[in-house]
Amino acid sequence: MDFAVLFPPPASIPEPRVAGVFAFLYFLTAASAVLLGLSGLEKRPGILTMLLAAAGTMPLLRLTHFLGSSVSPLVQYVLLFSLSFVLGTVIYGILRILNDSGSRRRSRPENRWGSVAETLVLCAVCCWALRQLSVPMGLCIVLFCVQFVVSRMIRQYLSRNRPAYPTYANIQKPVPGHSVRRGVIILSVYVSLLYLFWRILFTVPAGKGIPAVVFAVLLLVCETMDIADSILNNQIVSRRAAYPLPETGEGEIWPEVDVFVATYNESRTLLYKTLHGCLNMEYPDPSRVHIYLCDDGNRPEIRKLAQDLQVGYLTRTSRAGAKAGNLNNALKHTASPLVVTFDADMIPRRDFLKKTIPYFMHAQRRNAGLPEEEQIPLGFVQTPQAFYNEDLFQHHLYKENLTGNEQDYFFREIQPAKTASNSVIYAGSNTVISRAALEAVGGFFTKAITEDFATGLLIEGNGYVSLALPEPLAFGLSPEDFPSLIQQRIRWARGVINVLYQINIFFTNRFSAGQKISYGTAIFFWIRSCIRMVYLVVPILAAFFRIPFVDSAIGPMLCFWVPYLIMQYVFEFAMTGSRRSSPWTNIYETVLCPFLAGPVLLEILGISLKTFKVTDKDKERGTHFSWRYMLPFLVLTLLDAAGLLAALLDLFHGGSSGGVVTLFWLGYNFILLCICLLFVLGRKNETKVGLRKSVISCELSLPEDGEVLKGVVVGLSEQEMDVVFHGASAFPCDSTPCQIRLETDTGMTVVTAVCTGSQMQKGLTVTRFVIREFPDLNQFLSLLYDRDLAYESRQRQLFLSPALLQILKQRFQDR
Repeated sequence: MDFAVLFPPPASIPEPRVAGVFAFLYFLTAASAVLLGLSGLEKRPGILTMLLAAAGTMPLLRLTHFLGSSVSPLVQYVLLFSLSFVLGTVIYGILRILNDSGSRRRSRPENRWGSVAETLVLCAVCCWALRQLSVPMGLCIVLFCVQFVVSRMIRQYLSRNRPAYPTYANIQKPVPGHSVRRGVIILSVYVSLLYLFWRILFTVPAGKGIPAVVFAVLLLVCETMDIADSILNNQIVSRRAAYPLPETGEGEIWPEVDVFVATYNESRTLLYKTLHGCLNMEYPDPSRVHIYLCDDGNRPEIRKLAQDLQVGYLTRTSRAGAKAGNLNNALKHTASPLVVTFDADMIPRRDFLKKTIPYFMHAQRRNAGLPEEEQIPLGFVQTPQAFYNEDLFQHHLYKENLTGNEQDYFFREIQPAKTASNSVIYAGSNTVISRAALEAVGGFFTKAITEDFATGLLIEGNGYVSLALPEPLAFGLSPEDFPSLIQQRIRWARGVINVLYQINIFFTNRFSAGQKISYGTAIFFWIRSCIRMVYLVVPILAAFFRIPFVDSAIGPMLCFWVPYLIMQYVFEFAMTGSRRSSPWTNIYETVLCPFLAGPVLLEILGISLKTFKVTDKDKERGTHFSWRYMLPFLVLTLLDAAGLLAALLDLFHGGSSGGVVTLFWLGYNFILLCICLLFVLGRKNETKVGLRKSVISCELSLPEDGEVLKGVVVGLSEQEMDVVFHGASAFPCDSTPCQIRLETDTGMTVVTAVCTGSQMQKGLTVTRFVIREFPDLNQFLSLLYDRDLAYESRQRQLFLSPALLQILKQRFQDR
C-alpha cells in the first residue's frame, strides 16, 4: 500500500471530522518530536509513546475510514480509539521495560554522534509532520535548521547542568502501601479519554449558532482540564508507599531541636494548651528540646505565659514578612539543627518527636562518609494537619459520625504519595525542618502570603528531599464559622497562585517533570472554583436561551457518559476507600466557589492580595447566619429552578435531545445548591461533646453510698462528657456533684461532674455530665488531647439525593 495512503495530508480528506483527527495526530507528532529533541529519547518514555502512538494511529485511522458506510461513525471511533489506546499502552510498557533494563547504560556519558543522529531524525519527523499540515517547504527547512541548532544547544547545556532529582526513596527503601491495580488505572484512563474525545468529535453543536458553540467549547475546556487533573492526581496517589519509622541505636545521640509556636492574636487559653502539648512531648534527652513562643503581637500577658511555663519568648518590634518574618526572627535567635513549626492551635501528641526525628537521624547515618555529591539531605518531614473539632461540613451537614475531615484526603492520601516525586507541600505546621535547608534558601519565604508553600518549593528545588507521613501527630482547630473558612481559603488560593509570579517553577531545570506536574495539580486545585462556577451558570443560560451545548442523541450519551461516571466512582473507591467521594468533592467545591472564583481570577490576572487577616480560631461555634453568604446560593437556586422549568417545557414542546443533558445538569446542580443552602443556614451547636469523640474507661463514685459504677466515656470535651455505664439502664440525674475517674493508656485523672440527663443512642443509654472541676488541669489536658482524635470516614456517599434527604431529616429532628 502506498505510504501516502496510510499517511495522507489532512487537506486531501473530504470529511471534516476525519481530516481534523489527522491534523491533530500530525500536530501531536510534531510537538512530541520537538520535546524529544530537547530532552532525549531515553529520558522521556511518555513523550516517545505519544509520538509512536500518534504515528501508529494514522494507518489505523485510515483503515477504519476505509470501512466507509459498513459501520457507523461511532463504531469506527470506538474501534479506532480502542486500537490506538492498546497500541500506546503496549508501547509505553515496552519502553519502560527497556528503560529499566538499560538503567546502567544511561549512567554512562552520552554518545555524542548518536545524540546528533537522534536529533536529526527527530527534526526530520517534525518537519515531515508540518509538511503534511501544508506548511510550505521553505519554512519547513528553516524550522528544521532552527530546531536542530536549538536542540543541540539545550541538550549540551542539560548534559552539563542537569541536576540529580533524588527522592526520599533514595534514602529509605519504601514499602508498597495501599495501591490500585494497574488494570484499574488503565481502564479509568481509557474510559475518561474515550468520553473526552467523543465529546470533542461528536457533540459540539457546530451548526446551532455561535452562542451554542461558545458554550460547548467553554464546557469542553473545563471538562478537559477536569479529566486531565483527575488522571494526573490518580497517577500521583497510585504511587503512594509507606516508610516505616527507622530504628535508632541504643545510646545514639538525638539532635537538638528548636520548637517554634507562632502566634499573633491568639488567646492565652489556646496557647496554654498548645505549649502544654509541646512540653509534654517525649524525647530521650529533654534538655535538647528548646521550645519558643514566637509572639508577633508583642503582648505582655503572652510573655508572662511563656515565663510561667518556662519556655522561650521571642518577639520583634516590626511585623515585616508576617508569619514568615516571625519565624525568621526566631531562626536568628536559635541554633539547633532541626526546627519544628506549630501553629498556635496545633497541640502535638507526646510521641511527635519520637515519630519524626528518627527519619533525620537515618538520613544522617546514610550520608555519613559519602562524598558530598552523593549525599541526599532530608529537608523536612510533614505530618498531617488534623483537627479535634468537627469541620463545618461535618457539623452543618450532620456527617460528624460518618465522614472524615475535609482535609483528610489531601494530608493522608495525596501528601504521602507526593513523597515519590519529592513534591510534598510544606503546610506551615506540624513539620520538622532542617535548619541547613532553611539557610540554603534564605529562611522562610517572605514575599508570599502562603510562605509555607513557597518555602517548601525552594527547599525541594535546592537538592533536599521531603517526606510526608500519613499518621496525625498533632491536632488543632478547624475554622468555627463560615466567614473564617472563606477567609482562610481565599488566602490559601491567592497565595498558592501568587507563588507562580514569585518562583519560576515550570521553566527551570531545578525541578523534575514529576515535581512540576505535582505542583501544577496543587495550583490547579484552586482554579477548580472557576470551573465549578461555569458548571453552575452555563446550564442555566442554556435553558433560558434554548442553547444546546451538547448535540447528541440519547443512546450515545448513555454509552459514553454513563460508563465515564461509573468509572469515576469505581476508581475513586479503589484509590481512597472511604476518605473521599465525588458527591462530597462537588459539595465542598460548590459551597466555596461563589466566594473563591473572583479572587482566584484576580490573582491569575496579577492583582495580588498584599495583606491578609489571620484566621480567628477562638470563636465559639454557632449558626453565624448571614444573608451575605446565603444570597449567592439563593439566587443560583432560584435561577436553577427556573431553568429546570424552562428545560422541561422545551422538551415537552419537542426540543432537541441535547436538552436532556441540560435538564440533568440543572437537576444535579439544584440538589447541590439545596445542600449548600442548608450548609450556610448552619446548625445550632447545643453541645461540645460531639467535637471530640472518645472511648475512655471510667469509674463513677456515687456520693451517697460510695458505690462505684464502671462505664465508657463515648464523648469528651473540656466542658462535658457522655458516658455509657455497664449494665445500667439509666443513671439517677440530680444536681449532686460526683467524682469520675478517667483512665487511658497514657494516664489517669479525676473530674468532678454533674449529671444533666440521658438519652437513647443506637440502643444504648447515654448519660451526659457537665464537668465542674478538674483538680489537675495538665493531667486532664493530656488525657483529652494526647490521643488519636482524627475522625475516620465510615460511609461513602454515592448519590446526592439521599444525602439531601438525610440532612433534611436531621434538621427536622433538631427542631
